[in-house]
Amino acid sequence: MSKVIVYTNDEGQVVTCHPAPGFDPEEVLLKDCPTDKNPHIEDLSSLPSDTTFRDAWVESGSQVIEDLTKSKEISHGWRREKRQEEFKPHDDIIMKQIPGADATAAEEARAEIRTRYETIQSNIDASTSTDELRTILSAEPFNYNL
Repeated sequence: MSKVIVYTNDEGQVVTCHPAPGFDPEEVLLKDCPTDKNPHIEDLSSLPSDTTFRDAWVESGSQVIEDLTKSKEISHGWRREKRQEEFKPHDDIIMKQIPGADATAAEEARAEIRTRYETIQSNIDASTSTDELRTILSAEPFNYNL
């Protein structure tokens, strides 16, 4: 089995160090990892296989798990980015007052986008697992290939 060195850095992020083939994980740990962060060697198979919420990984005892609260924050960030992307053409019409463009239609489109993303926000907030978050993110309007 492939071995990986795991520890949590000062920012609360789980760090994984993958020794190159032929290098002893124990030697890499002693040479390259901060001893004050309690680095330890794990089987690679013990880490979450899906890295969608990699920035939400936390150590819980001897396991690395996806923190639901952090995963929701990540999901909300993607929601805001996607919503802003959809707003942009309508914002341009309204802000630039483009001649011949219908500002009323642009504002109606923005209202529809706001409503859709409020629902998505509520669904993210109500999620009880990262699998539910993946389902939300793999559906319209995200269609992330998770």
